Amino acid sequence: MKIAFFPGCMVDMMYPEIGIAAVNVLERLGCEIEMPEKIVCCGQGLINSGYREENKAAARMIVEAYDTPEYETIVSLTGSCMNAIVNDYPLVFKDEPEWLERAARLKTKFFEFTDFIVNELGVTDVGAVFNDTVTYHKSCHVTRLLGVKEPPLKLLENVKGLEYIEMAHADRCCGFGGTFSFKQPVIAGEVVYEKCQTIIDTGANVICGADVPCLMNIKGALGRMRADGRLDRDIRVMHIAQILDSRGYAMSILYDTDKSLKERVAASLDDDFKHNAIKTAQEVFYVGRGKLVAEMEGWEDLRRHAVEVRNHVTENLDYYVKKFATNAEANGYIMHYAPSGDDALWEVLDIFEEHGASYAVKSKSMMTEEVGLNEVLEETGIKITETDCAENILQTAGSKPSHIVVPALHFDREAIADIYRKKRGYEGTTVPEEITHYLRKILRHEFMEAEVGIRGCNFAVAETGSVTLVTNEGNGRMVDTFPKIQIVFVGIDRIVPDLESLDTMMALLPRSAVGAKMTAYFSLDSGPAGPGEIDGPEEVHIILMDNGRHTLANT
Repeated sequence: MKIAFFPGCMVDMMYPEIGIAAVNVLERLGCEIEMPEKIVCCGQGLINSGYREENKAAARMIVEAYDTPEYETIVSLTGSCMNAIVNDYPLVFKDEPEWLERAARLKTKFFEFTDFIVNELGVTDVGAVFNDTVTYHKSCHVTRLLGVKEPPLKLLENVKGLEYIEMAHADRCCGFGGTFSFKQPVIAGEVVYEKCQTIIDTGANVICGADVPCLMNIKGALGRMRADGRLDRDIRVMHIAQILDSRGYAMSILYDTDKSLKERVAASLDDDFKHNAIKTAQEVFYVGRGKLVAEMEGWEDLRRHAVEVRNHVTENLDYYVKKFATNAEANGYIMHYAPSGDDALWEVLDIFEEHGASYAVKSKSMMTEEVGLNEVLEETGIKITETDCAENILQTAGSKPSHIVVPALHFDREAIADIYRKKRGYEGTTVPEEITHYLRKILRHEFMEAEVGIRGCNFAVAETGSVTLVTNEGNGRMVDTFPKIQIVFVGIDRIVPDLESLDTMMALLPRSAVGAKMTAYFSLDSGPAGPGEIDGPEEVHIILMDNGRHTLANT
């Protein structure tokens, strides 16, 4: 279904993340989204202040942009803006029959976001998962002027993991009222603080709504109350679109960004499965490491040498960064320098745009987790598939890593099998080998179809301009060879001077990381596929990222 999207100025210029969330939800429901280029402010501020005549120019531009045969359905994310268009524009054009007719026609096409989902698409469960307590502000424009009362509540009711708490007098004004808060700041201030107190009294951790101006007003007031001591906890302010776009996160052992430290600690202390999972991992890794260390002569000397190598590179970091980059370029790599995580993300997006690519496979990479690469690519419509077994489990579940080596440590085999049954149609048992075979089968097609492969780098060798990949699964080499375009994330802290230094690091890494003499796979790459080579990428981009590493090295 093709729809025109009307975000409103505040979303477009101040809170684009809300617009992105809404588009994500609508696209998952099968909608094709378009937004006219020539749109301006709807002018509700002028209208509310009595300047209808002065608002005509802006109103005409909105009508021109959206009153076209190709737009039969228009979805608005901001209730107050939509009210100005559907209820005030007829008054603005009351003396101009042609424009009045167009404004009246436009009114029949406009739908508020939640109303459209529930009453036009017939959907009350969008598949969202949001593990927290939530209360809802019934804004004046959405509830009273547009008459949208039940749709937001029906959608929240069907969000898995969400505990809804009704606030007292939920439909009372928050005090913003557009220009009212400027003309009557004292009254508006008292109104919003009263609203905030009713929010606080619910005990909910999240206040959500369907009108952005109200949420902006409430967020500001809660922030002031937190600063002056009237509020002793953080309350998140979210648009309902953001909650509906949430896929939720299983409680990780190390972190869960949706909860406070005390809540995370309490939940982990009460979770016997996590205790046993950590205990088992410790026994496997540390007992195995201990045996290997005892067998290896000169272990401590090797460790001291590794420290010397690391310190040497840190003290001469600029030199080795330049040396690696120079030699990597000589090997045929295309270098991209990223001072920050955002810079790295923009470089990746530019590569996808340059090649018109929309599908990527990825091997396990903590650096891409660091910058939130998957989320950014998905928000721009690029499909990305994690091919590491544990990372694919997390991606399918909508969870986050809980351990740097075994990232899905917080899921047992029953939970993993259930995740694949619900999300991918798996029909097998909980036997790990059977789940692995199933995953191998479905991923093989992904490798063949992907346009871009994305991977990390364990060590980058300055002397040879080479990058390495250390794994225990074959997916890393599949990502590294099948797609014709490769993107390699390299942290400036991953550089070693030469192959001899690499040998030292590789003698230590598998033993210390997983209690093994060596990993199943070790790849040393020195450029794209050469003339006559039948496999390997045609083009390889290295994202050489700092993101605070240089600053830490100097502390």
